[in-house]
Amino acid sequence: MWRQGVTLESLLAVLLDDMADDFRRSLWPLLNSDLTGGARLEGGLAALCELIDRHLPLVLASDTVFHQGDPGQRQINYLEPYRRFVREGQADGSLAKGGEAGEIAELAFNAVAWTYTHLRGRHSWAAGRARERVVRLVMDGLSPR
Repeated sequence: MWRQGVTLESLLAVLLDDMADDFRRSLWPLLNSDLTGGARLEGGLAALCELIDRHLPLVLASDTVFHQGDPGQRQINYLEPYRRFVREGQADGSLAKGGEAGEIAELAFNAVAWTYTHLRGRHSWAAGRARERVVRLVMDGLSPR
């Protein structure tokens, strides 16, 4: 690979671009659905778990794969759909009111992404079990009381 001019950075860029494209495809149906904001957030968090499973070695290799400024060409903001879902959920009453939507989205995204990654990659939890438990834990904390 070295003789072909493939560098670690160029290989990483291709893998990150592939994950970014996969993320867009995964969230597109939720972004265009008529579901409540809370249902979209829950679906988006479940889709995040499925995305992580498809790219688990990459996600396990670096805790910066979801950050902007990665070496890939397809710079995307992974948090933006989740911010939208939280704003809509607070407005339609499907999520608890109060708190800044961006901060709540960032907490929910990271709580699911990294807990799920750790349970799948380091504790060998089954995908369905890990997804259900982690997403439910986060959603229960955001539900209206």
